[in-house]
Amino acid sequence: MPHTTPFRAAALAIFAMVCLSINDAIMKHVGIDFPVGQKMFVRGIFATIILILAFKAFKSLPDVRHYKSPASILRGVFEVLATFCFLSALNILPFAVAVTLAFSAPTLTTVLAATVLREKVGIWRWSAILIGFCGVYVMSQPGADIAFYGVGIAMAAAVFIAGRDLSQRFVADDCPVEAIALATAVVVTIAGAFSWFWESWNPVTMTMLGWLALNAIFMCSSYYFYAKAISIADLSFVSPFAYVSIIVSALLGYFFWQEIPPGIAFLGAGLIIFSGLVILWREKVVQDRDR
Repeated sequence: MPHTTPFRAAALAIFAMVCLSINDAIMKHVGIDFPVGQKMFVRGIFATIILILAFKAFKSLPDVRHYKSPASILRGVFEVLATFCFLSALNILPFAVAVTLAFSAPTLTTVLAATVLREKVGIWRWSAILIGFCGVYVMSQPGADIAFYGVGIAMAAAVFIAGRDLSQRFVADDCPVEAIALATAVVVTIAGAFSWFWESWNPVTMTMLGWLALNAIFMCSSYYFYAKAISIADLSFVSPFAYVSIIVSALLGYFFWQEIPPGIAFLGAGLIIFSGLVILWREKVVQDRDR
């Protein structure tokens, strides 16, 4: 591996997380005036178009057979539920708090792997899981001036993200990343369209279309650059940079909504980040040992 590759991978991963944070910030901004399902539908249309055009341009549009596997469908369902819960949490919680709680997903993925898939999880990862849950508890305390039901919704999003990541393990090895990305965009768009039956949609304005088109660009850019980072460096090296999103989100929350999380929220965030990093480290150790 070239000497500069790790630095390039780190730069790509950090840029991807900045794009992801801006994507989330736009959704929070638009969320003031539009229901969650409508945002999912409109953004999904833009994202689907962007992905199709990009894949055609690079001659990587996947074959339709890749969209039919049960694992891909299950992953899409989890993505829909995670998206709906996370966007709902953004409307309730301080921006950085909602993002941080969603980042407890790696901890929950390890729990599901141990309980559902019966994977062996040692004392290091169980300890990290306990620390992660302590972080969630700290952030959900009433004294932290955080809506408890909003924490519940954000944690539901984290559970569904964990389910999505777990179902990813059952997707066939020959299924390209492009197929997963496009299938996810289509499923989320369709689910957003169905929300019209129970949500009261608002008239679509050019301003809304502009924000959500920009949002789709940032979202697709985030997925692309993160995938690119993983393609040139080990996942164990790239993954910790995902937590940059928490820092960026705190800055965006301060500059755009004047949100200053209380000290107890910073403590909870630190525990969640520490938990995730320990889990990533131990998974790397176990993988190296089993080779």
